[in-house]
Amino acid sequence: MEKNTPITVPALTCLATALLLSAALLGGCGLPADNAADPVIDAGTASGAQSQDGNHAVSETQNGAQTDNAGQSFGGKALSQEDSSLLAALQEASEEEVLLFDCADYDNDGVREAFAFTGTRQDGYLKGHIWFAGAGGTQQLAPRRQTPDGQTVGEQPEYFQDRSAVLETADGLCYWYAETDGASSTLSFLWGVQDGSPYETVLSGKGMNLTKDGNDNFFLTQSSFDGGTDGAGHSYKPCYFYYAGGAFHEYGSCPLTQEEFLALEGAADCIAPFQAENYWIREIWLRGNGLIQVNMTDNSLNKTVACAMEGGSLAVISENDGLSGTLIGEIVSADWFGGQNALQSIWEQKNSGQDGLFAALQPNENAWYDLNGDGLPEIICFKTDYDEESYRSEGISIEIDGREVWSLKQGAAGYYVWVTDLDAADGKKELVLKGQEENDCIFMLKLLSYENDALKELGDLAETSVLNGTGNLYRISSWDEGYGNYIKIPGDGTLSVWADTPVFVNGLGCYYVKLSFRCSDNGFTQLQQDEYEMKVPWMYGEPFVYTAQAALPFFDSPEDQPSGVPSFILDPGDQMYCLALAPCTEELIFVKMERTDGSEKGWMLFSETQLFTELPGWG
Repeated sequence: MEKNTPITVPALTCLATALLLSAALLGGCGLPADNAADPVIDAGTASGAQSQDGNHAVSETQNGAQTDNAGQSFGGKALSQEDSSLLAALQEASEEEVLLFDCADYDNDGVREAFAFTGTRQDGYLKGHIWFAGAGGTQQLAPRRQTPDGQTVGEQPEYFQDRSAVLETADGLCYWYAETDGASSTLSFLWGVQDGSPYETVLSGKGMNLTKDGNDNFFLTQSSFDGGTDGAGHSYKPCYFYYAGGAFHEYGSCPLTQEEFLALEGAADCIAPFQAENYWIREIWLRGNGLIQVNMTDNSLNKTVACAMEGGSLAVISENDGLSGTLIGEIVSADWFGGQNALQSIWEQKNSGQDGLFAALQPNENAWYDLNGDGLPEIICFKTDYDEESYRSEGISIEIDGREVWSLKQGAAGYYVWVTDLDAADGKKELVLKGQEENDCIFMLKLLSYENDALKELGDLAETSVLNGTGNLYRISSWDEGYGNYIKIPGDGTLSVWADTPVFVNGLGCYYVKLSFRCSDNGFTQLQQDEYEMKVPWMYGEPFVYTAQAALPFFDSPEDQPSGVPSFILDPGDQMYCLALAPCTEELIFVKMERTDGSEKGWMLFSETQLFTELPGWG
């Protein structure tokens, strides 16, 4: 496949994408007829004739007719000699009835290939196997979701709906689409051909009811159980993709703070009806196609409110049960396609400050990232043993491609998993695993790599010495101002966190300090600095003001104390902000402070003695 290249999506695409949010896609049903995006297969088509839609460039095939044993027609449509040969080869190789059969020059090399589904026709569905035929012969295929190791091809039958399609794209490449059968949810499969060989695209098996509009925009519905906060409640949520440069991309997302969201025209009106029903905001995502998804909860049910710009003001497009986000992290794009408006400047500012990949995974839901660098994304899922009576997790397990590769039996208030990229040059991704107690203290913050079909621990920040051995990394800020990452990992082998009061002295109180680390074969090592940036408080409100209760000397550097000459004296009642710290001992700490008017800066030694009238508390 060629390298991804951005495309320009008309402004109407934003509305079409948003309208999809309100569509109920269950058991293979298509979208409403008035929706701007239509299903790849029209569920209402009853004839077996081939049709061509000028907007979709999709050949729709309803395979209701019986196969002609002579191989000269299929589904009531006459076949060319080349296609007849492919059909005959598939019949001979499979020794089963060919139920779905679609021919095209899939890789645009002048040679036609065929995908097929063979087996038996059941009561309303098909049972059998996927096959491919091309210049190199025939082969049976097995989706990666079922057989990631490729060792059980043919052992487990597939259950498909009686419909399939050839999906054509603007660059001349074609893909074969089919949908599994199911009661409350299905899966869309999408196969392509490269250099004459079949492969399963990155969209395949990730969601249900594949849908396409006229601008090479694609939509998958995610079926999950996050309608309720207890992990129950079936929800159906749209996920957004586009096709360019011979590859599929997912419209990216970046987090918005409540302040950023509410500053937008119309934002408060969008969520007011839900707040009146006791829903509160969990998180807010701005998508690259111009949508804003507000994930809300009333502590019992979860809901996504989707908003879009209309005439310079935000308006609610639709709402869905459950929590929305990106689906396939490996193909998320940072490009903006949402039109020229206030959201574009926010998007560009957020993405210009992005420091590497740090994507949160949801428990019991699949995510797709290339962990081992082989070019194919692994299927990642973590599960926790949650006890509803104690409101605690009794343990955690991590599965890769359907196989458990790591587990721990230990009680915790919660377990959390992220995907990150420690070294952007090696093509691999890593997992970050956090174990947390009720007071937000962490007892585990591990970085894990996937090697030789197993997870390997690279290091644990909770066990790493900080500030020359004087401090402990027991609590970390859960939000990074300006982007939203729990940990900054720029992809050069280092990472940074905002640590909550790693060295506590009564005279200073609580604070946050930025610490950076490098990961090696020996675990994590803190990167030493002359001074470390501080913030008090971390995110909300104005900086904490320290008011002197006695005359206090300040020095040009920590080394000037205690024998040096002060650079200035702070009088009682004068006020200061914190800027940075330098460690001394477990009970002493140097802090760089600045007058609130910005006129003077200096260092002072803090100890157990309280020097200011009030001090910041925990949190």
